[in-house]
Amino acid sequence: MDIVCGLKKQVVSLFRHIKILKNFFSLTTAEVINRAAALIYLPYIARVFGPDGFGKVNFAESVAGYFMLAANFGFDVIGMREVAKFKEKKNAFAHILFIELVTSCISFLALCAFVYFIPKPLEIKMLIVLYGLTLITFAFTIDWFFIGLEWMGAVAVVSMVRQFFYIGLILLIIRAPGHLWRLPMSFIAADIVAIVIFFCLFFARVKKQDFKIEWRSVRYFSREALPLGVSNFLNSSRDKVGPVVLGFLRSISEVGFFSVGYKLLCVANIIPLTLNRAIFPNMAHALKNKTHEEARAYIRKIFEITSIIAFPAAFLIFYNADFFVRFIFGPSFQDGIYITRIIIWSTALLMFNKLYYYYMVAIGAQKRLVACCLAGLAVNIGLCLIFVKVWGGRGAALAFLVSELVIGVVYYFASGARTAPGREFVKAFICFSPSLLFCFFADGRAHPLIITSLAAVLYAAIVFKAYDIKSLFKGEDARAGGYDVGSL
Repeated sequence: MDIVCGLKKQVVSLFRHIKILKNFFSLTTAEVINRAAALIYLPYIARVFGPDGFGKVNFAESVAGYFMLAANFGFDVIGMREVAKFKEKKNAFAHILFIELVTSCISFLALCAFVYFIPKPLEIKMLIVLYGLTLITFAFTIDWFFIGLEWMGAVAVVSMVRQFFYIGLILLIIRAPGHLWRLPMSFIAADIVAIVIFFCLFFARVKKQDFKIEWRSVRYFSREALPLGVSNFLNSSRDKVGPVVLGFLRSISEVGFFSVGYKLLCVANIIPLTLNRAIFPNMAHALKNKTHEEARAYIRKIFEITSIIAFPAAFLIFYNADFFVRFIFGPSFQDGIYITRIIIWSTALLMFNKLYYYYMVAIGAQKRLVACCLAGLAVNIGLCLIFVKVWGGRGAALAFLVSELVIGVVYYFASGARTAPGREFVKAFICFSPSLLFCFFADGRAHPLIITSLAAVLYAAIVFKAYDIKSLFKGEDARAGGYDVGSL
C-alpha cells in the first residue's frame, strides 16, 4: 500500500511539474514573441511621430489607463482565482463578464466627462477618448477564464494573433505625424479580433455554463474584488504617475523620453512575470486545501529562478542603454538614455513584488494589498511632484525606483510569506560578479553588445556550475533552505 501511495504521489508530482512548465513555456513564448514583435512597431511609430507625437499618444494612453483600472477593479483576477479553485463552478464566467461590462460603461462615461474639463488641446482630448474606447473591448476580453482553467496555450496563441494583427495595421495605415488617431483605432481593431477568437474557443470547448445572473453572486464577486480593485488601481497607478505628472508639469516630449525607459523596463520583465502568471492557478489551488507551506514553496522556488534573471537583465539594458535607445527609437530620443539607466534598476524589485502580489491574492489578503499599494503610490506621487520639477523625466524615474523599493518592504511584512529574496539575490549577484568585472575591463574595447554577450555566456557557465539546474525546475528529492519542493 505504501508503494502504491508513493507511486501515486510521484505521478501527481510529475504531472504538476509538466503542467507548470507547459503553462510557463506557452506564456513565455508568446510574451517573448510579442515583445520582439513590438520592436518592429515601436521604433516605427517613434520615428514617424517624433518625441512630441510619441509623448502625446503615451500621455493619452496613461490617462485612459486610470479609467481602465477603475473598470477592471480586479474582477479578472478574482474570476481567475475562482475558476482555478473551483473548476466545477459554472456561474463565475457570466457574472464577471456582466460586472465588467457595467463598470466599463460607467468608466467610459466618467472619462468623457473628465476630458471635457481638462485644459488640453482638442487633439490630445480626442486621443484620450479613442483610447477610452478600449474600456468597452476590455469588458469582453476573457483571457482570465482560460488562464484559470490553465489553457495557457489558447491564451498564448490568441495574444500573438492579436499582436501581429495590430502591427500589420500600424505598418499599413500609419504613414505621417498627423496619423496619431489611427494608433488607438488599430489597438481597438486588434482587441476585437482577439475577442472573436476567444469567444469562438469558449463556445467550442466549454459545454456547460450557467448564464443566469444572480444578484447574490454579483454582490459576492463585487465584495471579493473591491479591496483587490482598490489595490490594483493604486498599484497600477504608480506606473502611470510619471507620464501623467510630466504631461501636466513639464512637456509632452518628456513623456516620450520617460516612456522609452519604461517600455524597455517592461521588456526586461517578460520571463519572471509570465512565470508568476503560470504559477498562480497552482498556488490558488494549493491554498484551496489550506496548504500554505506548499504555496510558500512555490514562492521560494520562483525567488531562486527570478534572482538568476533579475540583476543580469537590468545590467544588460543599463550597459547598452545608449545603443538600445538610439537603435530602437532613433537619435531624437537620446534624452531617454539617462532615464532608462535609472528606471531599469527597478526591474529586480518589480519581479519580486509581483510575486508577493499574486501570493496575497491567492490567500485572499486583498485588504492588506490595499495598504501596501497605497504606500507605494503615495511615495511615488510625493517624490514625483518634487523630483519632476527639478530633474524632469529623470526625477520621475528615480521616484518610481524608490517607490518600488518601499512597496517591496511593505509587501514582505504584510504578506506573511516568511520568505525574502535576500539570500537568493546575494547568491545570484556573486555569480554575476565575474561578468561585471569582465564588462568593466573590456569597456571600450569592443561593441557593448559583444561585451555583454560574452559576459552572459560567462554568467551562464557559472550558474550551471553553482546551481543544480534539475532541482531548480524539478526536484522530487531536492531541498532548498529546508523545504521540500517536490510538489513543484
